[in-house]
Amino acid sequence: MEREYFKKRIREKTFWREEAYLNTSTGANPLDTLHLHHIAKVVCRNGETITFPLVPGPNWSFLLCSADESTCELYGEKRKLSPSHLLVLSPSTFYPDYRKTAGNITVESSGNTGNCVRYYFALERNIFIEQMFHLEKMRILSLAEPEKIYKCMEELFTFVQKNNGCESRELSILLFRFLTLITAGKKFLQDFSTYERLLEQVRRYPGEYYSLQVLQNTFKVSRNTLCRIFQERTSMSPMQFVMKARLENSCWMLTNSTLPIHEIAELNGYRNAAFYSAAFKKLYGISPARFRKMGNGFDEE
Repeated sequence: MEREYFKKRIREKTFWREEAYLNTSTGANPLDTLHLHHIAKVVCRNGETITFPLVPGPNWSFLLCSADESTCELYGEKRKLSPSHLLVLSPSTFYPDYRKTAGNITVESSGNTGNCVRYYFALERNIFIEQMFHLEKMRILSLAEPEKIYKCMEELFTFVQKNNGCESRELSILLFRFLTLITAGKKFLQDFSTYERLLEQVRRYPGEYYSLQVLQNTFKVSRNTLCRIFQERTSMSPMQFVMKARLENSCWMLTNSTLPIHEIAELNGYRNAAFYSAAFKKLYGISPARFRKMGNGFDEE
């Protein structure tokens, strides 16, 4: 695998600017992991304009800026960004012919808070992105907890710097964590009631809801009301619903990927693979390994 690393440090007046780009050309990839194609980090002063070369190919791209306020321009269209915003670029919107050069995205920040950090990376398109995380065409996501996203981005960048290549399972888990963080709280069912949207949110990201207290904070109701909501709409208690959602999500991964079972357990909120296997067998009557061998022919009743 070809791997290019580029870093430069430029002195402009009394300021330093540091740029680091990592480019990994992985080619065609299987569906069992997420693959990072390119990642860049630029530390610069507020008010400075930076241009990122968009990565050609069928990739999802993400741009994050820590400046108070930024303006990004792509193909003549301008968007305003704050530190709690993430710009998401879809392959279908910006790469109609990804065999050609995709172009550039220019970011200009404003404010007087000193230096700022800008991250840009491209993630190779695959089935996990399309079916699990429901990312739309070009849009700006409002991040509920931006500090967690920045920390995750720094972990991604540091990992790629320290490791030769981007095809490891560890990196795939970091990318899953990033996608879960940026899409947590998204309202997929706009035409339904608030409680139904929240139930869908819990179903899609059950690993985030590890206790009744977390669920109470999400629904903003008392414990008795929370239990009543779940019982009326799902015929289950809140934690029963969470546990079933975790196992159902893991079924999809077992069928559609070759991820190790311990990683599937971790991605669905289980710290212990043995505990996950026991919970899976209790609900479905067979082990996760056996379920994987049976494939799509297994009946979940």
